[in-house]
Amino acid sequence: MRALDRFPELLHAVTTRRAPDGADWNLSARRGTPEHPADPAVALANREKLAALLGVPLDRMAGVRQVHGNTVVPISHDHAGAGMRPDTPPIEDADGMVTDTPGLYMLALSADCPPVFLYDPALRVAGLVHSGWKGTVGRIAANGVRVMRDEFGSDPSRIVAAVGPGIGSCCYAVGDNVIEAAEASFPGAWDGPAPLLERRDGQVYFSLREGVRRALHDAGLGPDNVAADDVCTAHRRDLFYSHRGEAGRCGLFGAVFGLRG
Repeated sequence: MRALDRFPELLHAVTTRRAPDGADWNLSARRGTPEHPADPAVALANREKLAALLGVPLDRMAGVRQVHGNTVVPISHDHAGAGMRPDTPPIEDADGMVTDTPGLYMLALSADCPPVFLYDPALRVAGLVHSGWKGTVGRIAANGVRVMRDEFGSDPSRIVAAVGPGIGSCCYAVGDNVIEAAEASFPGAWDGPAPLLERRDGQVYFSLREGVRRALHDAGLGPDNVAADDVCTAHRRDLFYSHRGEAGRCGLFGAVFGLRG
């Protein structure tokens, strides 16, 4: 994420559907494509490949059991390796993590839901959340900021955020349940130069990125402290897996974030 490049103390990365050697790079043990079905052994090998490319041990990475909610948990050395191997269960049901532990690297998996990177450079606290539509309307990014503030003393006005690749409003048509949830969570969801909800050709489209931006701004981050990648995963299926673009028959790419140890 380019917005984080100015902080050399950070390790941050987003994988693609192809590894640098050209092989399929699915990090999920439970999801796969018709060409490359889910296989726990392959997922483990792909995670080890990722760790090797980053120059960190896989057992220093950690993941949560993602449930498409808005819970964010603080993690520490005790969580190293969680969810990385078949015999190491993930951290409790959650969709975000926050840590100030150097050498502990958070891993979130996705196939349309944008990862959100949060960083307090003053106190060196890092957070990573997975923001699907339920997490977005549940303001999970703001919950990450709250955990950074309450557990680590971060000042929200100092936090910088980077929103990674996810499905764009160009492709994310939604139904009444999402529309109603977005309207309830974000007053003025249809308003402004960058609306959350927009009607086109008889369908309503939802902007996850704009929802994340609004939640972060409401949580105390200034506009200049929030950067967003405009890559649409449904459009760029050559680069990323897309749940919507592949009718659910896809693997998962990963986002990695942490303080170098």
